[in-house]
Amino acid sequence: EERDGYFMLGWCFRHGEGCEEDLDNAKENFSLASELGYVYAMNLLGVLQTDLFWLSASSHDPQIPINRD
Repeated sequence: EERDGYFMLGWCFRHGEGCEEDLDNAKENFSLASELGYVYAMNLLGVLQTDLFWLSASSHDPQIPINRD
């Protein structure tokens, strides 16, 4: 299904599988899969948005510990 393709693209972009890691493209593809009802994509989208928030916060405050794995 189309939602599976969006999910897999999001996964590849999130983890750099077969491409460069690109969190913005991962977010976009997880969002598209979520809109099509893919529940696991909804979960990973939430996790990714939290990661992006903390990455942004840590760029402003180097005292904030962040795991970039």
